[in-house]
Amino acid sequence: MAAWGKPERGARRQSIRSWMAGARLTCPATAIGKGIELPLSPAFLERYVHFIFGQEHPEIDAYLREVAALGVRHVFLRAEEIAELRPEACVPVARVATALAESRLQVHTVHARFGGPFMLGATRPDGRAEALRVHEETLRAAASLGSDNVVFHLEAAYSPEAEAAARAVLDRLLAVAEAKRVRLALEVLSPGCYGSRVEHLSVLLEQYASPWLGICLDFGHAHLAGTLAEWIDAMAAHIFTLHLHDNDGTRDQHQPPGCGTLEWPAMLGRLRRAGYRGPLVSEARTPAGWDSARLIEQFETVCGPWAAPEPEG
Repeated sequence: MAAWGKPERGARRQSIRSWMAGARLTCPATAIGKGIELPLSPAFLERYVHFIFGQEHPEIDAYLREVAALGVRHVFLRAEEIAELRPEACVPVARVATALAESRLQVHTVHARFGGPFMLGATRPDGRAEALRVHEETLRAAASLGSDNVVFHLEAAYSPEAEAAARAVLDRLLAVAEAKRVRLALEVLSPGCYGSRVEHLSVLLEQYASPWLGICLDFGHAHLAGTLAEWIDAMAAHIFTLHLHDNDGTRDQHQPPGCGTLEWPAMLGRLRRAGYRGPLVSEARTPAGWDSARLIEQFETVCGPWAAPEPEG
């Protein structure tokens, strides 16, 4: 993917000036009609990763073709939507692979299953063996689909027992990750969770010192805790992927950027100054009355100015 750069001139620069003056984009419940040409720059499309959310689009192979027609090049998949990783899902990995190939889409990241025994720090034995098997299979499936990384959750709350359990699981998963050449990213979680504080993840990264282990910086979760700037400053060198979404600071709403209270220009600018040049990964859900085109346009409006390459010299 291309490197991030300075905002483009003209309309985009004026947009950022408005943001810095305190103006906020609204999220009207109006969809863009078919045939509208979106202002999607090549630089933005090279950096943008679209969230394939099966609860909105269960036939994810059909949805992959839909977003490819809008110009999307890179996607974010969830293990929840793949039949071999969750029996209730309706699309097997072979159909996903076919849709990716036909649409010329690349997978940047896969989100592993989470909750209960699927949390890396889970301490109860019920369902644990099956969860670990699924996690290992997720790494293999992600590698077969060409994904750069797989994102995992630690646990609902920190305890020494949860940390010990997570270490035991990471011992196993990192061996698979290295063998399959797919990176493992620990997600920054909501306040109160194991994974919500910098020291939760930094101690694991320091222990393993592995090029296959890094973090997924979830903007929405860190915004809830008021720690997004802290995460960027402390962990930018370890970021494998992002989860970009917004909220009003009170709960995890997964709104599109610009629909909540997160200061996007300040935080994206800080991230760029910290040296991050990776993808811009959506984990926003589609608001009522919107379609995929409207959602992508919102991302381009808010995040696009940081996608353009910096001018030489």
